[in-house]
Amino acid sequence: AEWKKERFNEIQKKLAPFMKKLGFKDDQISWIPMCGLTGDNIKERKNTADWYSGPTLLDFLNTIALVERNNNAALRIPIFDGYRDMGTIIGIGKVEQGVLRPGMKCIIAPAGHKCTVTGVLVNDEEVRYANCGESVSIKLTGCTEDQLSKGAVLCPVSQPLRAITQFTAQAQIV
Repeated sequence: AEWKKERFNEIQKKLAPFMKKLGFKDDQISWIPMCGLTGDNIKERKNTADWYSGPTLLDFLNTIALVERNNNAALRIPIFDGYRDMGTIIGIGKVEQGVLRPGMKCIIAPAGHKCTVTGVLVNDEEVRYANCGESVSIKLTGCTEDQLSKGAVLCPVSQPLRAITQFTAQAQIV
């Protein structure tokens, strides 16, 4: 498109209604011209059109505020994998909310398998607790490595993840 503003405006005009149908408001959408083939305006402004004065894609992404995680909310750890190491069951995940501590009684949702946290490791080092945002290895008893499948969520017995059987979704292909 040779960085023509008319082509950029045409693309924006065609995509804006689609974005609004998805629930985005005008102030939630940022339009950045770039070329994935050559890398123009992704990291550096090389060969970018004179009519565009905004940030590069990476500069823009660096300004986005991260979602606040809540240490005071009920523990939620999506499980990435589970395995057995010298007889110990290990689950791998990331603490998305709450605080993980050894001794916690937990449920592996949605299946409802009960287990107990016997150890918490961050960067292969045993710790007393893990906060939001930390990737963890979790030593567990009362479950098998097969129950720690991708998509499962570790949560406390006292505040289990609510399972649902139906939801409504809309998929659009552009």
